[in-house]
Amino acid sequence: MKEALENNICIICGEKNCPYIKNSRDYQNLINSLKSGNVEEAKKVYRTKFAPLRRINKAEVMKGLQKARDARNNGVCTVPYIGPIQHKRVIAAPGVWSEWIELLNSFANENSPNVYTVNFNPSSNMESSFDVEIKYPEHSGMKTINTMGPGSYTIKATGIGNTYIRVKSHSNPVTVTFEFPEK
Repeated sequence: MKEALENNICIICGEKNCPYIKNSRDYQNLINSLKSGNVEEAKKVYRTKFAPLRRINKAEVMKGLQKARDARNNGVCTVPYIGPIQHKRVIAAPGVWSEWIELLNSFANENSPNVYTVNFNPSSNMESSFDVEIKYPEHSGMKTINTMGPGSYTIKATGIGNTYIRVKSHSNPVTVTFEFPEK
């Protein structure tokens, strides 16, 4: 469980950066108790809120942990970027995709990929989860992935072209900020 929490993997569904992590009061109490060093409170929250579901969810959490380990071992996890960061914002409307936002242009190949992380987080007071669609160049064409925000995604571009991103909210309109390296 500790490894899952350290890797931002939800102990309920096994997904990295799951909205449940931010939106659940019980989950936040567990995290805050652990961060403050209050082990007894953390155990109490875990026993009452999460332990009954442990066997049901263990397989999903293990899959999420394995994905995080594989990413780390395959070099997808990169050294944190410390250079200039670009910021772009868009409004995510409920059920309607935003326009495509251009992020970076890649001149990469399989031997020398362009690897970077895009963060997507709400920048408005309204909290809402949202869908994220990212298109980026691979050696065989454009790859499209779908994920959920708030969170981040590591892009490994192995082709020539632009990376694009768009979002749509699940319930309330929300302003989403994209952060990515300035290259």
